[in-house]
Amino acid sequence: MPSENMANVLCLPNELLMQILCNSKPRDVRSFGNTCRRFRSFILSNKSKLPKPELKWDIAELIFGRRITLFRCRPSVFQRARKRALEKMEKWEFTEKQFSTEFTNYFFVMVPEEMYIKCKDFDSDKEALIRKCVGPLQSSVLALEMDKCSLDESGLGDFLKHLSPFGLHLAGHFDRSIISDQVLPLSSLYALFIGLNRTDMDIRTRVSGITVRKIVNNWFNRYPDIQKDRRNLPSIPDYNLKCFVIEIPDCDLDYNEFFAFLKEIIRVPHCTKERIIIGNLPKTLIHYIYSNLSDLNMVGPAVWVEEGICSVEDVKWSSSLSCCCDNDRGFANHNYFMNRDLARDPAEMCETVQLDLSIS
Repeated sequence: MPSENMANVLCLPNELLMQILCNSKPRDVRSFGNTCRRFRSFILSNKSKLPKPELKWDIAELIFGRRITLFRCRPSVFQRARKRALEKMEKWEFTEKQFSTEFTNYFFVMVPEEMYIKCKDFDSDKEALIRKCVGPLQSSVLALEMDKCSLDESGLGDFLKHLSPFGLHLAGHFDRSIISDQVLPLSSLYALFIGLNRTDMDIRTRVSGITVRKIVNNWFNRYPDIQKDRRNLPSIPDYNLKCFVIEIPDCDLDYNEFFAFLKEIIRVPHCTKERIIIGNLPKTLIHYIYSNLSDLNMVGPAVWVEEGICSVEDVKWSSSLSCCCDNDRGFANHNYFMNRDLARDPAEMCETVQLDLSIS
């Protein structure tokens, strides 16, 4: 009887076989592929369409150079154990041929909490390889560092849509055109960190005021405030509990751009929390703002009320300034508040500060 059943399965047409496997668990699909040569060949040739087992690592780093290097850190139960594991990450090296013909054909995908990809030129070949071995990142952070992006805006946008990361970190010497409506229309994106590699301070991109406004404007268009418009977005668990964050550590803003930027920010209430962090602002700009505004905290609500978006009691808006610097007494962190503790004498402030705006 078993052999008769197996014979019946072997006679199934490919279309029906595809329907059965698409509705099976990833491990069952992999086991099914081990039963005979025909099924193994069928599964490998349709790998992109079938559910695959996920490797849920803590961190995966994929670096494209003369050789392709993959690092991984397995999940750890305790934080201290994870910290020790980070110091002993497992490492593999491949030639491009080995990676494309062997590793990407394994029947699994990597779905780490943090996926870090580094390359000199992010082109269509690398994009295709990554699609084969990296799964959906809806609950993960994708960090992409590149010196050049040969993919056009549409191609890069499709790639980011395919991975749909929860957080996106862009670094390197990329062209500003990648920050466009086509590239970042991600309804899954809650955190955007752009312009600087956290681990390599020499890899930085100074973001212009116009680009900042474009980022914030895209942010608003992705997440409309109106309830009926939000029904058309993909399902987002715990939407009202999410905190949306844009972090730009190195930004070039003058006074006029700063206020144009503020007007963009106040248009992005998502019925939840917003946080915009801008670093490396010159103290001269901060003092000019301070001397021309009695209270920065009133800018947001005032315009909202003026445009009939809400009443002043409906929204909480706060701003703070801080810096981390080295001085004669060692490392220091200074916090300033626009309407209270800001030093009136520029000499009393550090050369650059970080602006932190919060809306809820």
